[in-house]
Amino acid sequence: MNRAHRTAPLALLGALAVACARESPDLVGLPPVLSVQPGSAVARPGEEVAFVASLAAHATTRDAVRWRSDDSLVFRLDTVVPPNRPVIGRARAGGRAIVTVTAGSEVFRVPVSVQCATPLLGIQISGIGAVLVGDTLRLTATPPRDACTPSTAAPRVRWESRDPAIAAIDTTGLVTGRAPGRATITATADNAPNVVGAVTIEVRPRPTR
Repeated sequence: MNRAHRTAPLALLGALAVACARESPDLVGLPPVLSVQPGSAVARPGEEVAFVASLAAHATTRDAVRWRSDDSLVFRLDTVVPPNRPVIGRARAGGRAIVTVTAGSEVFRVPVSVQCATPLLGIQISGIGAVLVGDTLRLTATPPRDACTPSTAAPRVRWESRDPAIAAIDTTGLVTGRAPGRATITATADNAPNVVGAVTIEVRPRPTR
């Protein structure tokens, strides 16, 4: 076989490769058929994120663009989307969610991270007053609440008396007067161990008759 005959099949294969590339836009560096901006998002609870989906000029699908969040408790999308308007998503609670956008067989996934931070606020203690020796006094504490803590799950509080010989306190916040004097009671929340609330309780002697 001469050289011309040997190179002819190679030329034919090259022509076929070029033809296939023309039929497959991804092979020649064209943009994706479906794209979404932003391609990822970070938000805090209560914040909104606006998404815009676009189809490339070479798209062949005529299907409507559909949106879905895999965890609407963390990140929820508007159910009603006006034509030619951004899709609004709202961060609701700490965690991660994936927003999936589809148009026909085209799929685009957007990772969303909802982040929370505990505010550096003091613990509020109520029920403060004086107590007689042998009597009890109930204290309640309102710890700082971050946006990731559901309203039905209040952070636990650890109680401590710095002078239990004068005033003791149990795990529920019940103070018992033991001897006349003053004692400092502290409350620390599990979700903010560096934030401490403190009050001074006066224990008075019982009156004599």
